[in-house]
Amino acid sequence: MASEAPYRIKVIPIGIEQMGQYNHSYFHRKELMFIQQPITLQFMGKETVIAPRQVLVIPEQSEVVFNVEKTMADNEGKSTNTYGYLLSIGDTYLETIAKDFIDTPQMLELFQSLHIITFSDDIWQWLIQITLQLKRQQQSTLTDLKRKLCYGIVIQLLGEVCYRLSEELNHIQIDEREIMARHIATYLEQHFQQALTLHHLEDYFKASASTLNRNFQMYYHSTIHQRLIFLRVQFAYRLIEQGQRVNAAWKAAGFNDYSTFYRAFSKFYHFPPHDIERKSDS
Repeated sequence: MASEAPYRIKVIPIGIEQMGQYNHSYFHRKELMFIQQPITLQFMGKETVIAPRQVLVIPEQSEVVFNVEKTMADNEGKSTNTYGYLLSIGDTYLETIAKDFIDTPQMLELFQSLHIITFSDDIWQWLIQITLQLKRQQQSTLTDLKRKLCYGIVIQLLGEVCYRLSEELNHIQIDEREIMARHIATYLEQHFQQALTLHHLEDYFKASASTLNRNFQMYYHSTIHQRLIFLRVQFAYRLIEQGQRVNAAWKAAGFNDYSTFYRAFSKFYHFPPHDIERKSDS
């Protein structure tokens, strides 16, 4: 029989609806938010875009507000998307973890202020994997053994976040220009099928086109426009390879006209797009 431990932890997926509920709630525990899609954070009068592969550390009862661009959220059913996962932790649970086996006050100090922490791809994939494992365990009947498993997962999550934060505080951190470049790359990957312009990106990232391009080129060795064209051409190639007609593929990829698509495709692959279509038909 499962024991009734006075511990409180909960993992919930965050979509548009959950953001609205969060923004209107007056009670919040100490929380970690694992960001999978860009969202906007409003805190103490400032607005910040939080990018994928970042964890937001939220102190208890913080007055934070989350949002996404409505136009982007409404496109292609994205209003049902999961933007991240929120892990809320009760005081008793956190205190027990911090003092268990080895006293680690850093885990308590973690929630004294708001932090935005960026992770490498491999560590991020692992964090999401065990966060989803924690969510699955909580959806089933909790035996003492499952409670112990959940406890171990939370220790891993908090330990990794604390360790990464200590690295950043010791100035082993990602340059702000690289963070911006990553934000741009992620945004392009998620919205390349739409009619994106540099003016739109200027409004979204609150920076000039020259600053956006300069920071992006520094880490991706291409302009934003070149990256956008590459993503569209690559996507069209996959669609044609999967059996779609060229005329449908270039439109789905976000090109405005066939001639622009044809030139870009031929320049990148050194053969015309209809060659793939002929191979598929043969």
